[in-house]
Amino acid sequence: MKKSHDVYGLIRMNQGYMIRVARYEELQFLPIIERNAGVLFAPFSHELGLREDPAVTSVGTLIQAQQNGLIWVAANEADDPVGFAHVEMFGEYAHLHEIDVDPSCQRNGIGSALVREICNWADSSGISAITLRTFLHVPWNAPFYTKYEFRVIPDSESPFDELSKFVVAEATLGFNMRERVTMKRMRSSLIGI
Repeated sequence: MKKSHDVYGLIRMNQGYMIRVARYEELQFLPIIERNAGVLFAPFSHELGLREDPAVTSVGTLIQAQQNGLIWVAANEADDPVGFAHVEMFGEYAHLHEIDVDPSCQRNGIGSALVREICNWADSSGISAITLRTFLHVPWNAPFYTKYEFRVIPDSESPFDELSKFVVAEATLGFNMRERVTMKRMRSSLIGI
């Protein structure tokens, strides 16, 4: 799988931003991007059951993902990361664990470019499906992903056992589980969406 990643999608340009595989030395900046992006949820925090100061992905987790070739960044013209996507593999399935764009760079198509890159990588690598967990009614969550062939599925139809651990963890964190959904995108017959 890693070899496919080395062949596909190392660098793609999108409106002056470069989508590429994350470098080790950049990983320390990704939790900052995640925390900054999380601020956009503040107006919904009570409704969604979010904490005022939510935890971010640890650098250790990001290092492991980067070593497995499962972190992509969107870099600006100075080659500094302004967004990232973090994927986990579970057998023949990819799980889009996290996608964040710094608020100062949003509305430039960066999130869309990251999602397209993950979908192209998955399709080109022969991955059966991509899953993710997201909020149903937040505009830049479930409604956004439907544009890329992701469909809401019942949690009971999870394609792999580990996905249920995410559901349990979210409930433990106090998320409003009526607002959380699992989405799945099957491998596309058309590469290059």
